[in-house]
Amino acid sequence: MQVYCTRPLDRGESPHVTELPDLPDDSIALNQWQQQFQSHSCEKCGMPLILSDGRYIPIDLLGYGGFGSVFLAYDLKFPQRDRTYARRAIKQFRSDRGVFPGQIRQALKAFESEVAVLDQLHHAQIPRVYEPFQVQLIDRSYAYFVQEYVPGENLQSNLSNTLWNEASVWEMLRQLLEILDYLQTRSPPVIHRDIKPSNIIQTKDGKYHLIDFGSVRQVIANTVSTLAGQDTQIVYTPGYAPSEQLQGQVGFTTDLYALAKTCICLLTGKPDGNLSKTVTPQFKGLLLQMIDPDPVKRPASASAVLKQLDRTLAPRRSLRYALLASCAIVPLFAYSVQHFGRPQIPQRNWSASPSTISAVSSPPPLRTYFYGGSTTAEPLAAAINVLIPQSNPALILQRKPPEQGFEHTEEGIDRLIQGELDFALSSKNIQEQQAQNARDRQIKLAIIAVATTTKAVIVHPELPIANITSTQLALIQARKILNWKAVGGPDLPIRMYATDGKYLKNPKGGEPQAGVDFVKVHDAEEAFQRIQRDRGGFYVAPTPVVVQSIAGCPLKALKLGSAPGKMIHPYQQARILSAKQCQAEVRNQVNLEAIENLSYPLKSTISVIVLQDGDIKQWIGEYYAYVLKTAEARTVMQQLGYVQLTTVKPEVQSLVRARLDFVPRSLR
Repeated sequence: MQVYCTRPLDRGESPHVTELPDLPDDSIALNQWQQQFQSHSCEKCGMPLILSDGRYIPIDLLGYGGFGSVFLAYDLKFPQRDRTYARRAIKQFRSDRGVFPGQIRQALKAFESEVAVLDQLHHAQIPRVYEPFQVQLIDRSYAYFVQEYVPGENLQSNLSNTLWNEASVWEMLRQLLEILDYLQTRSPPVIHRDIKPSNIIQTKDGKYHLIDFGSVRQVIANTVSTLAGQDTQIVYTPGYAPSEQLQGQVGFTTDLYALAKTCICLLTGKPDGNLSKTVTPQFKGLLLQMIDPDPVKRPASASAVLKQLDRTLAPRRSLRYALLASCAIVPLFAYSVQHFGRPQIPQRNWSASPSTISAVSSPPPLRTYFYGGSTTAEPLAAAINVLIPQSNPALILQRKPPEQGFEHTEEGIDRLIQGELDFALSSKNIQEQQAQNARDRQIKLAIIAVATTTKAVIVHPELPIANITSTQLALIQARKILNWKAVGGPDLPIRMYATDGKYLKNPKGGEPQAGVDFVKVHDAEEAFQRIQRDRGGFYVAPTPVVVQSIAGCPLKALKLGSAPGKMIHPYQQARILSAKQCQAEVRNQVNLEAIENLSYPLKSTISVIVLQDGDIKQWIGEYYAYVLKTAEARTVMQQLGYVQLTTVKPEVQSLVRARLDFVPRSLR
């Protein structure tokens, strides 16, 4: 068994780990084990290994920071039925300088009063605080306190490669507000002081737990700093703390501010990120109100924010509660799946179209599912993902981008085949190599085409050109036309922006080279921003993505057609909006008629790629596709610039050969 030394580490120092014999199963042998190893010390630094009179054995380092370290430990006082021991989180306070035993004792005495308050908290999503203790090493002492261990991942751990959608953040916010409402209605009220993604843990049942109360650290920090002759330390995290907290002033709105910053971080990747157009105006407005620089202008309490949240989604939430009885059986079914083998996948009637998402029967077990793939479908997916949890609150859909942060359709399909995703969204055909990879793994994929949309040719708003033909576009992309003058424009070099060269043609043969044949950009947003400054630049982008983007909104979209007399505009009106209009939420509308009558040349078919595993992944994939068949989804599609396909059914890829023509002719 590996036992971790809890002495504070110097910069760059690795944890000290000592091997001890495994813990015995019976109490008599355990007593003998404790007598033998209770006074055992770290071989490298002499720090006692078994803490609090032989009670706690640190078996892992969970995390560390400026405040100190957190260890996972066995509590030998509480044996479990599985012949292990209760697990605790042991948090060690780290002072800037070593302090003396007497100073630590005074700090712990001050801490006990704070523990007395926290000990009165009885909430399922707040870990219990147990006891403080100290460990002495020669002339130095170290303070510890013990908390209930919450198994799960903190929200910071996956933030580097996963941005949350609004539905997921909404559910997290609702649960945390209920926790804060509980804290704020205690006598005396309790203020957390340090809400941030790393202090929120999500467990397997979809519950969010608030950990690491800053008030505990503040009382120890204040006492130790004063006794050691240091300036008083203010416990806070930059980016999440309001300005008044830095002056030592805290209140209910302190926690609300930090919680809103946490939501923004989950949505954008950083606490001061700009909220995207995929966030509804109502939700965006609520978050901005919670982070108002003036604490008086923020909502006064968690209860007040909950009421606003209810009003924002009141029509859908009332439906959710009406369906509570029917949803209650789902967790029981999920339990039977876990213990009695594979589930019975519901048979969908693909010729039917339910009116609402809530009318789609047999949702999969309620938990978080991850998808990836086509960014063409993301405006639609983001909107649908907000609606699904309103009738099934714990059914959360999250986009999970790859490590590089941006992906194309084929990369989403690759990651589905590799087992990283629960389903994928696609706007292109399955490639031959992907089909071969699936066959090699004995995997079947079902392709369910659900919607169509268009792509727009985007240029600088001042470029004096209104349209090009499909042939001219192909020649530009093949770098056979290099100047706008060749298509009736000014004498200006054409600069082509693209996220990848895979779908471009190189006149010299081979794949086009970034920096030579095109300018590589990370994503559509970067392309839009660069074209705003580049009069000769152009970019081909999904039309719904363009109109929803603040950066893409004021750019010009060219008419496109097979011949000069057959030009079709991707928007309902051929207009150019100003940046001021875009900021005021004015938007162009996608030309749906051109999609329906097939007159516009650049079209994309949106499909759900479903793993035919006879298990949960097939269940969630088919459920998601069926949701996109509903009349409610059709309304959302029309608002965003998609046309729902009337005939929807799974097209299962054969294991014998690749099925590249997966969209039925009737759906094209």
